Amino acid sequence: MAKGYRLQQKLATLTFDGTEYEGAKVEVRLRISTGAYFEVSDVMKEDPREGFRLFARKVLVSWNLEYGDALEDGLKGKPIPANEDGILEVDPDFLNTIISSWRAAVESPPAPLSEQ
Repeated sequence: MAKGYRLQQKLATLTFDGTEYEGAKVEVRLRISTGAYFEVSDVMKEDPREGFRLFARKVLVSWNLEYGDALEDGLKGKPIPANEDGILEVDPDFLNTIISSWRAAVESPPAPLSEQ
């Protein structure tokens, strides 16, 4: 009996060189099910808050983000958790940048088989 091919986890570290987010690093899953990909995309359109939370559960692995200067409750400089609560602490513009970068990485075609 032939042995099946086991899909391996595929991760990417997104960086934002040359932008206002230079220095930020976000590790994401590139290999998720097609169903999960469409679920994230659909929920983002219908309910962005829940879409961001779903992105955190299904895609986000880690990041190096910290609370910034605008906070007065003693969190300044502390890590923002890379989870569905922490993702809501990040400004929507940056979250949209993260998600756009992730989509571009997921949707980019692999190298031709002759180059692998």
